[in-house]
Amino acid sequence: MPRELRLDYGGNSFRWFDTDEMLKVHGSSRLPDFLAQNIEQHFKVPVQFQVLCDLQGPLSSQDFQRVLSGDESPRLWLFDARYMGDDLRKQFERRQKADAQRTAAS
Repeated sequence: MPRELRLDYGGNSFRWFDTDEMLKVHGSSRLPDFLAQNIEQHFKVPVQFQVLCDLQGPLSSQDFQRVLSGDESPRLWLFDARYMGDDLRKQFERRQKADAQRTAAS
């Protein structure tokens, strides 16, 4: 059974693509960029304003590997940073800062 990425945005849920097939085609390092570009084209949310969350909260770039390579079908929620609430925006900014610090320390 294929592991389909499910993306929720604007009160609608979309079955986006077979995650395993896309990992084969694009590789784990390029898939987040591919996803961001497709979100921009389909939902008209510019890449710089995209905030993707899973059940644990906003995703950093390092979280994508965990989400996309899990055993279950991944589910993400898309938010447009131009219109999101302060609490979610602060969570996202904290995760981005922590991700940048981990990357700098490596």
